[in-house]
Amino acid sequence: MEEWIEQYKKLDLDFVKKYGRWYTKLRIYPWNYLCYNNQKSLNPKGKAKAVFIKGLMEIHDSWQEQLEASGEPYWLKILS
Repeated sequence: MEEWIEQYKKLDLDFVKKYGRWYTKLRIYPWNYLCYNNQKSLNPKGKAKAVFIKGLMEIHDSWQEQLEASGEPYWLKILS
């Protein structure tokens, strides 16, 4: 999980300027593997869910800081 968070904290502003978007998907073993094999959505519970949400918030906050520093207008949202 920590590797995923660190990997996506850095926003590729050049890509954003060129294509007008940037996103990440939460793909963490074993949940993503189980979802694809079972063809249904499995939701983490308890501590795992809290860690996922904390990671998403860290990435969101990092992206928000970078976007604010760029001085350009932006739209930033966490979608489920």
